[in-house]
Amino acid sequence: MKLKLYIILIFSMLSMGFVKAQTLSTKETKIVLVVNEKTDEVKHIELFSNFKKITQKEMLSKYPDYKFYIGILQGKYSLDQNRVILHKDATITLYTNKRYLPNEDLFPSDGLSAGDNFTLGKTTTEVISNKKGELILKTIEK
Repeated sequence: MKLKLYIILIFSMLSMGFVKAQTLSTKETKIVLVVNEKTDEVKHIELFSNFKKITQKEMLSKYPDYKFYIGILQGKYSLDQNRVILHKDATITLYTNKRYLPNEDLFPSDGLSAGDNFTLGKTTTEVISNKKGELILKTIEK
């Protein structure tokens, strides 16, 4: 009886460790950047898989005056109420021409050059590359 209990306990501890590791590190995850329509500031980042679960009507009700852009996250991150918290040295590829909703403007990345700092929510990033349709950022601060 004690043996079964120990086996279950060990299995539970191992599975919790694997689940936590999966949420903190990724080779590549699709994300959505929530951007203020008037100021073009990134409010926060959400996982694409969570974001696509809400309807367009709910989205526009929850985020009036915001636009949404698709990107890819590589590296470590954590989640806080469906919001992505980037860890240092994570890389974000923002597709400036891939809008989540088709009627939105393109992301205004023309004024950004390699080496410039750019804020994503509460995280400071550095512009690595800014090519047509693709803005690559790397986190330098959390």
